[in-house]
Amino acid sequence: MAVPDFPRPPRRRFRPFCPGPQFPRHLHIARWAALVCVTPIALVAAAGSVFLWELAHGPVDITRVSHLVEPVSIAAGKRPGHPAGRLSWDTLRIQWQPAAGGVPAGLVLMARGLKVTRFDNLIAERAEEADAVLSLSALFEGVIAPRTLRLENATLALRRLPDGDVDMDLPEQKRGGRGVPTRLDRLRAVDVHNVAITLAGLPQDRIVVIGPVEMQARRIRVAPHSPDFVWTGTARTTVMLDGFRTTLTAQARQVGNTGRLHLGSTPFEPAALGVFSPLAVDWHVPVSVGADAVFVPHGMDEQPSS
Repeated sequence: MAVPDFPRPPRRRFRPFCPGPQFPRHLHIARWAALVCVTPIALVAAAGSVFLWELAHGPVDITRVSHLVEPVSIAAGKRPGHPAGRLSWDTLRIQWQPAAGGVPAGLVLMARGLKVTRFDNLIAERAEEADAVLSLSALFEGVIAPRTLRLENATLALRRLPDGDVDMDLPEQKRGGRGVPTRLDRLRAVDVHNVAITLAGLPQDRIVVIGPVEMQARRIRVAPHSPDFVWTGTARTTVMLDGFRTTLTAQARQVGNTGRLHLGSTPFEPAALGVFSPLAVDWHVPVSVGADAVFVPHGMDEQPSS
């Protein structure tokens, strides 16, 4: 019996591999160029997002970055390129303070180990701790407008100028010119602890020593939702000049819709101030000083009136 032949399947024809459409070479170059340009931007944006998140949730230590720009010249010298005062710090942290309760957003600065160095490398001022909350809207306009200030364990050297103005005691400082614009009409809280001040430039080259200064003051609304504010708080310090010594106290409080300020001193002999007034030379009787003032409430961006 004959076995029929099975039909053989047709042979498959293998076609050579043909890649997809070829793009012009300049499109490949453009693609890599776009990747090179976009990748750093994306990395910076990601890092910036992380930085802003950390800034909003807690202080961010920027000491290493800030050391790239320190010391900062804060007082011009008489010779170009030789500042009379340079500001430096040991640590610096910043934090974002979001808007809340009708108070606009602000930038919190927390510095430790602040120093102001003179042109001869001597330290003129120092502060162990200094914190401030700056108005963000004012910063965008190039104006420093602190909302809160805190200073602890500091020494300040000041000098009275011939025109009656008071400035930092920095030799070789160039007078005049315009510094960084500063506004204090938005200040709402001040905390000062253990601050010593020396004031030079007085008649006969006398120097007044003031301190330690202790002060806590708050600016509060006269009433809920009121646009007007008054200062409340206490302050205390000792003033010494040669044989003169007295302790000054201040207390501010709200009475009705006004602010009341009381100033007082411990007994002292006016004769010790004879260098300022010949009329006081013969006053060897202990006296004390007391004064009261009434302040009219004013808005946060207005000047106070008494």
